Amino acid sequence: CKTFEDKFLYFFKNLPTFVEKPDTHSDQFFEDLLRAAEYLRMDQTMRTEYDVRLKTLRDNYSAEQFILKKGMAEGKAEDAKRMLTKGYDVNEISDITGLSTEQIESLK
Repeated sequence: CKTFEDKFLYFFKNLPTFVEKPDTHSDQFFEDLLRAAEYLRMDQTMRTEYDVRLKTLRDNYSAEQFILKKGMAEGKAEDAKRMLTKGYDVNEISDITGLSTEQIESLK
């Protein structure tokens, strides 16, 4: 298989017999197709379990990202407060922390 069309036809013709993806089909497109085919092969119970696990993983990832962003914002605010007490200029603090001058002014 040299062309994309040849790979595509070979992939679908032989999909039921694949134990693993052929080396010639290393494109992300074929990776995604194989994952979709594996999902469709599952019975309803397995598919439901898979969906629940996937949702849990995504929810946990989202929660971690939210906590990380919140923590970073709180850390920047604490740094800005310390810089204010040491007499740094508001514009300089804004450049260093990335906080707006309004946010820094509200910390005073």
